This record gives sequence, structure tokens and C-alpha cells, in this order.
Amino acid sequence: MPAISMSHWNAHQLVALDAETTGTKPFWHEIIQIGAVALDANCKPRKNIMPFDIYLCPEHPERVDPDALKVTGFKLPDLLRKGINPDKARDLFEQWVGKLDLGITPAGYPKRIIPLAHNWAFDKPFFQDWLGPAFFNDLIDSRYRDTMTVSLFLNDHASFHAEKVPYSKNTLGWLCSKLGIEHEFAHNAVQDCLATAECYHRLCKLGILA
Repeated sequence: MPAISMSHWNAHQLVALDAETTGTKPFWHEIIQIGAVALDANCKPRKNIMPFDIYLCPEHPERVDPDALKVTGFKLPDLLRKGINPDKARDLFEQWVGKLDLGITPAGYPKRIIPLAHNWAFDKPFFQDWLGPAFFNDLIDSRYRDTMTVSLFLNDHASFHAEKVPYSKNTLGWLCSKLGIEHEFAHNAVQDCLATAECYHRLCKLGILA
């Protein structure tokens, strides 16, 4: 079997990204955990890069939605005591990105991260708020991959061909269940990154045969 080539990535780096937050409103609620996993051409974690896994201290604890913490299982006193300042976390993330050895485009611009997420439309504005618009645009490529979007496309494809839709729900947990992927740590950023990467790999393998 020939080696998988992702030449169309143009040497950009696929990274599974996930954030746990204090609520659902971007630019009001905050990120409290960030996960990032650098992936190879097989959508497997790069062995030479440890995942980025960090907890942040909310700067506005009064804005925390208690229901959001129930979902994640996080305790506000623990986050306030052990979480890292968001600015320090951003510095650490920049250091982690430096280890990816991103190249330079012919025009002299750095190569960027291709985000792989489940429901990137939700996570994206939280990352923009945390990283700042300029750093986000310099770092994150707009050509994202999204397992939720893929599953919705496959449902639409099936409907157009008068076939049963393969994914009656589109949560990450449901996709993992349908694809036979173990996912015991729901709403933990790094574990969700790993599950998303495996889902994307299997969805790509299955394609329209799903």
C-alpha cells in the first residue's frame, strides 16, 4: 500500500483543536481548557510533539454559566486556584507552535495550522478572542476540517440518493459510537481532540460509503 501523501496541505500542519468554555457566548464567556494535538498524514498524533493541554483561570468568574461547568465537570475554585493566566497560556501556546517547525511560503509568510475540530463554528470565536485577531489570522488557516460538517454532508449525500442517513445525531460522542471509537472522557479538550482526529480519519476512509 503506498504511503499517504497530503501534498494538498502545502506543508501546513493539521492540528486537532478543542476548547472547553465557561459558557456558550463568545467574547463574553471564556476558555478554561485548551487542547491541541499535532497530526501526521494519517491523522495520528505526531510522536515527536506532545499534545498541548492547559487549564486557564477565568478572568471573569462572575460570568461563568453553572450549566457549562456541570457539562465539563470542572470546579470553579480549582480553576481559580490552579488555572494559568490567559496571557501566559497564549505565550506557552506560541512556544508549542514553535516546536511544529512550520515552514515558510514562497511569499515569505509562515506556514499555518490547519484546524481540525468538531463544530469549529463554535470554537473559532473563542480562539479568536483568546489569541487576538492578528495572531489568530497569522497562525490559523481558514481551510479548516470539521467532523460535524463531514457528518452533515454525508447525511445530505445519503438523502439526495434516497438512502438512510448514517448519522441521526451529530455530536462527537454519537459519531464515536457509530464509528466504533472509544471516547470515555467527553468534554476533556485533549481527549476530544484525539477522538475528533480518529473520527476524521475513519470518515475519510469511509467517505460516501458511510
